[in-house]
Amino acid sequence: MHAPDFLIIGQGLAGTSLAWELLARGRSVHLVDRNEPMTASRVTAGLLNPIIGRNMNLSWRFRETFEAAQAFYRQREDALGCRFFHHRKLVRLFKDTRERDTFVRKRDEGLYEGLISDPQPDPLVPPGIANDLGGFEISHCGSIETKAYLDASRRHFGLLGAFTEADCDTGELDLVSDGVRWRDIQAGQAVLCRGFRGSGDVWFPWIPFRCAKGEILEIRLENHPDDRILNRGNWLFPTRDGRWRTGTTYAWEPLDTVPSEEARQVIEQRLHSLLPEASWTVDAHHAAVRPIVHGRKPVLGRHPDHPALAIFNGLGSKGALHAPWCARQLADHLLDGCPLEPEVDLAQRFPRD
Repeated sequence: MHAPDFLIIGQGLAGTSLAWELLARGRSVHLVDRNEPMTASRVTAGLLNPIIGRNMNLSWRFRETFEAAQAFYRQREDALGCRFFHHRKLVRLFKDTRERDTFVRKRDEGLYEGLISDPQPDPLVPPGIANDLGGFEISHCGSIETKAYLDASRRHFGLLGAFTEADCDTGELDLVSDGVRWRDIQAGQAVLCRGFRGSGDVWFPWIPFRCAKGEILEIRLENHPDDRILNRGNWLFPTRDGRWRTGTTYAWEPLDTVPSEEARQVIEQRLHSLLPEASWTVDAHHAAVRPIVHGRKPVLGRHPDHPALAIFNGLGSKGALHAPWCARQLADHLLDGCPLEPEVDLAQRFPRD
């Protein structure tokens, strides 16, 4: 009988980040994952972007989550001997005057201090990129090659004998006097990090999920003159293999991983509006389902009746940014009894009736 301190169900951004955090604190872990190729953690753009949405809001807790993410990924790169975290600049181009006016007001209020380039580049973008309403460059931004990070981490856990590829139905978990048992593993605690598949989980059925399907394209782009991240309805950025990734879409049904022609047309139309003179070929089209819960923030915490069970879910489209900070929060809570921040605390956000 294998007896780790923690059994972690799911090896996406949530489960992987928590496993690393627990290992760093001297705890033993065992991860179980079904190895699906198209999950939100693997398909995501992996952007760490401070200014989001039409309202030009500052991403939730950006300064502290970015600092935590940057330190976490650099440590993992050193441990794994590969690079997957990249500092990048991002150019946000306004789609309409409302976005422009909102940005100017919030900039003048000091909301973006230290995050946008000063001075701004002039010209902001080279010819060939649509810029009829202007925009701005963000200096404090980054991206994660999530597939590279997750694959390298999986190999590492495998070498430690701490990974099992399997489809774990959480209904198979047995609560025993000194922890949780699954097959030949008996752990002190189990943490469910199942992403979209955690919706309606038998142990946490009352958590209100509001998942959304997203789709992206990988393209070959002819003679594009700018290697920064561009955002104008779609985001667009280069990869190390010479291709570009662009997207994304939101759809609330059907919640599957089947790429749709409708989404492809939407993405290409937006790309054409950004690069009206460019030509490209589509190499790949991916779809996955984002794990989103009501309130659009992650949810962490122990089961109210079964303290050996906990959950880490709801990273949505910000998993690359939020997972390290949340993993530290949850590890502090599980190991030292530290209170969770109310914004992510299962007990406070979704108390069971």
